Amino acid sequence: MPLRPPNAPTAPSGVLRLAALVVLVCVLLAALLLAALFARLAPKSGGGGSPPQSPHVVVDTLNLAHWLRGRGAGKKSAPAKTKSKPLELADITGAIDQTAAPLRAQFPGKVMYVVKDRESQINTPEIRAAYKAAADRNQVWIYDVEQYPEPPQPQGPRAAEYEHAARARDDLYMAILAHKHRCAVLTEDRFRDFSTFRAHVAPFRVFGHTYWRDMPEEEFIRPTAYVYSRLPKPRALRYAAVL
Repeated sequence: MPLRPPNAPTAPSGVLRLAALVVLVCVLLAALLLAALFARLAPKSGGGGSPPQSPHVVVDTLNLAHWLRGRGAGKKSAPAKTKSKPLELADITGAIDQTAAPLRAQFPGKVMYVVKDRESQINTPEIRAAYKAAADRNQVWIYDVEQYPEPPQPQGPRAAEYEHAARARDDLYMAILAHKHRCAVLTEDRFRDFSTFRAHVAPFRVFGHTYWRDMPEEEFIRPTAYVYSRLPKPRALRYAAVL
């Protein structure tokens, strides 16, 4: 066992204790800094509450028109759709005129009404002009979702199912808008068959009318495109909550 040289210097015990204390303080400070950094980077929890309201909203216009018709008939719980006569153009634009102001007061961003053409009738320039006029006087966006003049014909044993789901082109486009603007869809629809939309809805086109542009913005949608492969089901906002 080696022996300490008789003249070797020894550190005072006070100096050793001071050095240990400095190291301990540095370690504690580093731990506190790391904890503060992780707390700042971690996503903030809302305590289980509702997410903050978006300044934008997408409106299921045909569904809304049916709801307003039922409410106007004095029903306590107006259904989204009634067995009355089909909606006319005046019913649709009237629903926009009736709700645009209160919705704009609650949603200062974009209030986006989505409509579609009838299955048996292609929209005419006069119908598109009526939507443009409604967008102008209410200062909103109106997206007219239309089938192609000669849409692809369903084939195979599930042709009837395909034809029924193909009518959901307006529902699919509402989901696209809601995902794009990170907002809810104002509707009474529960989108129960949402998972089948991409596979069954035929390609369609959209005419976007707004008050600050003379010509509509035209868009072509192919539901099976990869960009929509992870399209989430939109969050629904009920009419009674805002109207």
